[in-house]
Amino acid sequence: MKIKKILPIILLGALTADASLAQEKQPLFYLKVYAGDGLLTPGADGLRPGSVFGIENGSTGTYSYSKKGLGAGFINGLGIEKPLGKTFSVGLDINFLHGKTLRSNYSVYPPPTEKINSISYTGSSSYSVTAFVPNISANIFQKHGYAIYTRLGVIIATKITNLNTERYDIEGSGTTPLTESLDQVNKYDVETGLNTAIGARFNIYGPLKGTVEISDNILSVSPKSSHQYGFISEGYDVLIDDNITYIKSNSGVSTSNSAATGNNIGGGSITAIDTKPSFQQHINNVAVTVGVAFAIK
Repeated sequence: MKIKKILPIILLGALTADASLAQEKQPLFYLKVYAGDGLLTPGADGLRPGSVFGIENGSTGTYSYSKKGLGAGFINGLGIEKPLGKTFSVGLDINFLHGKTLRSNYSVYPPPTEKINSISYTGSSSYSVTAFVPNISANIFQKHGYAIYTRLGVIIATKITNLNTERYDIEGSGTTPLTESLDQVNKYDVETGLNTAIGARFNIYGPLKGTVEISDNILSVSPKSSHQYGFISEGYDVLIDDNITYIKSNSGVSTSNSAATGNNIGGGSITAIDTKPSFQQHINNVAVTVGVAFAIK
């Protein structure tokens, strides 16, 4: 739910809520905990190879990847909310996104004229986000026992982890098989995004309330650095990654913008650090959470 759709609802709630609010005394504040899942990931980046090697006329094979993008996964959090009268509240949430590992793979069998029996690829991306979310909410309808509210908040992501892995295996006719493995660890500064939500709070027993909420979370991040390391079983020229350009061959490692090391006899380990990454990742989700809130009066 986009902000341009949420704001009119909040304004409408501010203008009309007093007529429908019950006279129930508001608590000093709420303490709350919740958990749920990022069910949808609109606009989020997925995991899929930029190109599929070995595609020529006569090739056969299979290709699959995770249908969800960054933002999918289990969510849990806690927070505090301070009512400012009958309509508005301010609050602070701390939530944790335990990202679902995204996977991609393909197998290609080129025609015999290519002298390559098979090319296979497997990749994965694992991630997590810890965020502080200062927010303001507005009751748009309330009666004794329950309330419906909207919320607008700022995501302050203070701890983002991301590990991407990929592996290629190439089997040739009469040649030594080639294996390439690469891990990429991205590091981030503090990043900001937008949180909007609509939810319901209802009585369970005494000061204990239940909550059900649908939220839209939009977060775009850009790594401050990217550390890559990998292994190549043979001394072929191999382009390791599009974001950090360096090539491993029998003569060692050449690179355009990174510090890289390798042996000069073919094979061995490769490592590189790029201090100026130029790509963005979009970590978005539409999440459904349930929880409890304890009213302190």
